[in-house]
Amino acid sequence: MGNAFKFTEEGQIKITATGEKGKDKAISVRIQVSDTGIGIAKEKQHLIFKEFTQADSNTDKKFGGHGLGLTISKKLAELLKGKLTLESKLGLGSTFTLLLPLEITDAVEKPTQEMPYLAPKLRMLIIDDDTALLHMLRELAESMGITAHTFTNFLSIEKDSHLAYDLVLTDIQMPQVTGFEVLKKLQSGVYKHYTNQPIVAMTGRRDLGPEAYIGVGFSQVLQKPFSKGELIATLKLLGITTQKQEESEEKTEVSDQGPKLYNLDIIHSFLGKNEDAIQDVLGTFLSDTKTNMQLLEETVTANDYPQVNHLAHRMLPMFRQLKVENCVTLLEKMELCTPQDLDPDMLSSSFTVLKHDVRKLVTELEERLATNPDYNG
Repeated sequence: MGNAFKFTEEGQIKITATGEKGKDKAISVRIQVSDTGIGIAKEKQHLIFKEFTQADSNTDKKFGGHGLGLTISKKLAELLKGKLTLESKLGLGSTFTLLLPLEITDAVEKPTQEMPYLAPKLRMLIIDDDTALLHMLRELAESMGITAHTFTNFLSIEKDSHLAYDLVLTDIQMPQVTGFEVLKKLQSGVYKHYTNQPIVAMTGRRDLGPEAYIGVGFSQVLQKPFSKGELIATLKLLGITTQKQEESEEKTEVSDQGPKLYNLDIIHSFLGKNEDAIQDVLGTFLSDTKTNMQLLEETVTANDYPQVNHLAHRMLPMFRQLKVENCVTLLEKMELCTPQDLDPDMLSSSFTVLKHDVRKLVTELEERLATNPDYNG
């Protein structure tokens, strides 16, 4: 379906699903996705199911992609004892057909107890240079009965330490060691504490699909900002399941009285009504934001575009978590800007607007944090 939308600029996309009964309880399910897109020449159709291959060398330049989606889809279909086939004519469109053999059951068994979702004494190694997000993940882990080992820099992790963990969460774009390098270093065999535990990528990038990460060795991908539910779903996909922990007693919630500049929905999905934990995360976010804005002003003044890109990228995850849309729009522009698309005057102007918006956000957050006697400003 994704490819159909990507490659069809005019016309229509049609999806049909039918089931044909076989012997006894067997049923054959047929799902077809037809489009009126660019189509594929017959002599090139055999290429599209091969890894990192596309029918036309110009396709990736115009439409993007890495040539993995159909490969993964075909392999998944075969694992389910089905098949994925193609009919296409160049310039007229394509029809992909997925056939799956299924079996009808008489009834769904009702579990005698609540379905489990967390492993007992689960331990996670978390690496992210965003201290506010790292703080929130640590608070979330503790609320779920998970032991979290958190690091802002992979270089702080010793090769021969007795660090014990069952799962790794790593950010992708970090200044000294990227998430891709974390993956490579851990899998090199040099780190004695790494024994093939799953490694999950956390990323705020929008230009790469999940296959770009899974294709190089990551077990799963979490797109920032993600919720507690999405993290739990990822754990389930990795097979980390056992009896659910009892919910800890929630602390009294302080009303936000409808903040105008930020939204705590995602924060609440992580931390529930634990007001102390929320205040701690917001306090860390404020401290980091003040430091980052000072650094950003210096780099904008110096027209240091690579550092502007880096700082904007580092700030984006928590601004997205708080849904500060006006600031997110400006930071996304700065994250990718070059002198060609945003000259120094325009960059300075954008920063001035960002500075004004951030100042209003800081004021509103500080008013909220003022209700906490432990907050020092």
